[in-house]
Amino acid sequence: MQNFITLRHGAAHIALMLLCALLLVLPARAAAPERFDPFDDCDSYSMADKHECIAKLAKSSALALEKAEAKAAAAIARPDGKARNVKQARARLKASSAAFSAYRVDQCAFAMATIGGGAGDARDTTRLTCLARKNLQRAQELARETDTVSSE
Repeated sequence: MQNFITLRHGAAHIALMLLCALLLVLPARAAAPERFDPFDDCDSYSMADKHECIAKLAKSSALALEKAEAKAAAAIARPDGKARNVKQARARLKASSAAFSAYRVDQCAFAMATIGGGAGDARDTTRLTCLARKNLQRAQELARETDTVSSE
């Protein structure tokens, strides 16, 4: 019974972290308060549970990035109604997304290389943390770039 209660508490804690990670994607409208890092909560877990926590954050960050990309594509579909501008913006978004994907792979490979051999899940945890952070940063960037377009 105790394990079940602990598991439920852990699941609620992870759900709260995922929600906070998704909220990071929203563009800031006012002065930014002290930034909450959803990865900080993963530090309180054992190594195995920490890896699982970060894996869930990585998965939610990938979903947040997909949503941000779709929202950006929808926003640029109507900047001023001119077909040429829409076509150009779509091409630039596609190129930017491809460049970001290549950068993310290389940057996270570099991050893994800096930790050496690593034991157990350390290398994969580093990779997942890097991927999640890059995904969330990109989602925020897309939101900022297209926020003015979608609000016009």
